Parts: sequence; C-alpha cells; structure tokens
Amino acid sequence: MKPLLLIVSILIAATRAEASDWLYCLAAAPEEHKVYMSEPFQTDASMTTVSDAFSRLLAGLKLQHGEIQCPRSDSEEPSLLMRDHAIDFNRMNGNEIAKVSGKP
Repeated sequence: MKPLLLIVSILIAATRAEASDWLYCLAAAPEEHKVYMSEPFQTDASMTTVSDAFSRLLAGLKLQHGEIQCPRSDSEEPSLLMRDHAIDFNRMNGNEIAKVSGKP
C-alpha cells in the first residue's frame, strides 16, 4: 500500500508543477486617466517575467504607464470576473480602459 501512496503523491506533485495560472495584466497611466489592460491568458511563467513582458508590450506601443499588476487565478472564469470588476472600478473612478492586444 505504501508504494502506491508514494506513486500517487509523485503524480500529484508532477501535475501541480505543470499547472498553468490564468492572468490578465493592467497598468495605470494616471496623468491620462487611462488603464491599459490585457485579456486573460494562461501561462506557466513567473510573475516577474509576465510583468516585464507586459511592460515591453506597452513600451513597443509607445504607451507610458506606471506600476504593472497581473492578478492571477486558477481558471479562466475567475480571471474574467476579476478583470471585469477592475474595469468597472476604474470606470467609476473616471479612468478610460484601453484594451491592449497581444499576450505578454
């Protein structure tokens, strides 16, 4: 029985290590009252890698921005809900939402 438990534990650990997160990224441009936002996407990359990639994407579009945030979730639906809430929140606070095409 113990060898079976060990095999199951290894399989669970391996599956978890390969699991992808769902993210979307946003960056505020307060002086323009804009928030640049990506669509949700799935990735295995680290948060630093994703944030840096979104920064490069914005720079390539010549968009000035402040701090980047990339909220994560375990699946697509919560990521969409979080993004929609961020859109509503920012619009209520007078910010325009500018959707950015392309995956960071």
